[in-house]
Amino acid sequence: MRGKRQALLISVDARPLYPGSSEQDMELLGMQGDLEFYVDTELRVPLRIAGRVPWAGRVSLELKALTIP
Repeated sequence: MRGKRQALLISVDARPLYPGSSEQDMELLGMQGDLEFYVDTELRVPLRIAGRVPWAGRVSLELKALTIP
């Protein structure tokens, strides 16, 4: 499928679950803290994942190609 896709934004607002914990406990693909997932509304696949990497700042990973058998 080519062209623009309709996406649903899902924000994960990381907060400590237990006293003494920190946001750094939440990590996905090297990203820490709050994360954003852009999910294709039709195919239900992630189009983009965005967050903060401590040594690089704000980054996003984008899906460039998808093959569906």
